[in-house]
Amino acid sequence: MKSFELVLRANNTAVQVLCKSGIKVDRNDVGGVNYGNSTGIRVPHLGIKVLLSASTKLNTWLEAADIVTDLYIDIYAAPKGYREHIVRQRAFVSEQDQLTDRAARLLGQMERSEPGAIFLGLSDHKK
Repeated sequence: MKSFELVLRANNTAVQVLCKSGIKVDRNDVGGVNYGNSTGIRVPHLGIKVLLSASTKLNTWLEAADIVTDLYIDIYAAPKGYREHIVRQRAFVSEQDQLTDRAARLLGQMERSEPGAIFLGLSDHKK
């Protein structure tokens, strides 16, 4: 992830936003028990400084606030009909996976590490 800095200035005030580790967005459409897709937003380092101009002649700034934090947001969506979509998705993957059974093994590993995901019985759809 690449770092970035943003400075906003209005009159005698400036706000500096610094993301040392950048921003990462993950999107996943493998549904779970209570959602159809998820989006994760990760900002491991977020710094915000508020600066006030002490002197316009000397270009001197005073630090009024300094906030350093991280930000982790997970957004789960359950659009209308998502359960039916998950059933169709699982049936398609199961059909395509009949020869190798790789997807069932992979999704089974994911299920053990991701509580709430709907992967159980993927290979059970094989007839």
